[in-house]
Amino acid sequence: MAEDAFAVSYLRHDMRGAPVINGNTPGCMIAALDALLVTGWGPAAPQSLTVSAGVATATFASATPWEVGAVIKISDATPEAINGKARVLSSSGNTLTFATSASAGTYSGTIDIRYCPADWEKVFSATNKAVYRSKDPLGNRHYLRVDDGDVMRAKVCGYVSMSSIDTGTECYPEDGRTGGGGFWVKSAGSGITGASPYLLAADSVFLVLCVARYVPYLGSGRSVSDIRGFGDFLSMSPIGDAYASGLSATTTVPASSAYGSLAGSIGQNDSLGVCALPRGFGAEVGCVHVRTFPLTGREGDISGDSNLLGICPSPVSGKVILSRVAIRSEGYNGAVRAMIPGVFYIPQTGALGSLGANFAINPGAGDVADRQLATVHQAQSVEATPVGVALVDVTGPWR
Repeated sequence: MAEDAFAVSYLRHDMRGAPVINGNTPGCMIAALDALLVTGWGPAAPQSLTVSAGVATATFASATPWEVGAVIKISDATPEAINGKARVLSSSGNTLTFATSASAGTYSGTIDIRYCPADWEKVFSATNKAVYRSKDPLGNRHYLRVDDGDVMRAKVCGYVSMSSIDTGTECYPEDGRTGGGGFWVKSAGSGITGASPYLLAADSVFLVLCVARYVPYLGSGRSVSDIRGFGDFLSMSPIGDAYASGLSATTTVPASSAYGSLAGSIGQNDSLGVCALPRGFGAEVGCVHVRTFPLTGREGDISGDSNLLGICPSPVSGKVILSRVAIRSEGYNGAVRAMIPGVFYIPQTGALGSLGANFAINPGAGDVADRQLATVHQAQSVEATPVGVALVDVTGPWR
């Protein structure tokens, strides 16, 4: 896959136009997934759009806030050279700026500017149901089925192929506790109208999902999110791996455990969570449950609350140390089968105090100096008070 400076889009609950996820609304998870993956969100029509010295300035009729660093999409402008993706440089009052290679001058038309989706497709849909698929021709292009008819949870399943909204082959995970698939939980209780804070991020083939579902139920001090997701992992095989696509989900509701989380701090599935792929590395037919673990870190230690490598940031180097998270291929002598895109584990302690608020955006340093990293509060249980932090790269590219 070619490197794309705008490869990753992210959606946070407090961005203008972001859908609300709560415990009172069937379909609200699908609304958020539609926005991030397919349609974009927060569309606005500028009154004027001009370019000078490589910087475009859009002026709106009233205050229209934009998230600095987020990817936006410009369409229907004339001349068309300015149309396409860009990254927000600044936003103040009714003014937005972004870098562009378009020529200096004034642009007109029925211009639409919105937060940019990750460019997936919605293959099938029905009332409170949706099936999503990557459009990237270099991806494995498995299917994500979402049944969002319940107020607290969305039932999610991965499929290798599908022929309709309810018909597919090789479901993963194949879990008897759920009748196949798992759950992405929207709220810790039903009937709760208060919004659950969330962060979603995706590139063209992988989706990361974090929902702080206990906040509206127990208060802002319970801001922990497990990190779930779906799509193509980063295969370690030099010849490719057509089945290195996975789904991470809980298996009970409200599912306080973070087992199977892509943060890598807890490990394999247990009675409350799972991470699964449709087949083994050798393409053996049959769903496999896999273990997530940090390449640098102790299994069982919480990201950002592990004393393996001392205090965060290091008093010697001044660095926050980051580790990639891997999945272990069962049946192949414990070999690493793939890496998890976009997610970093911190094998240090004290990261919560250093990196701050849940879903806050922090500038990267060192090997990730060109990235923006979002904090995701961590603990042994998502209903607990946070003790650590994992990071999600919201800039990319992830591969």
